[in-house]
Amino acid sequence: PRLVKPNPSGRIFSAKGDELVEDTFGFTLAYWEKEVLVLETDPPSGGKIVEKIKMLNDDKLEYSIRIKSLVLKEPVAIRRIFDKSK
Repeated sequence: PRLVKPNPSGRIFSAKGDELVEDTFGFTLAYWEKEVLVLETDPPSGGKIVEKIKMLNDDKLEYSIRIKSLVLKEPVAIRRIFDKSK
């Protein structure tokens, strides 16, 4: 698990820098884009990982991830819907 503190004001850095955390995954910037939680990670090996998490309604959560890596020929994108009613 990553302990992120998203900036409610969007993709900006606060004076404290609480929205930027470092762990084995890399440096992650967390912020809100309206109702979407965005996690932008710069992994140690280079590239960029962008995760987006959004509640669609009371029962569904949408998770998407886009990975750009120096070892991949093109970016990889995955989108999943989690439905707790099923």
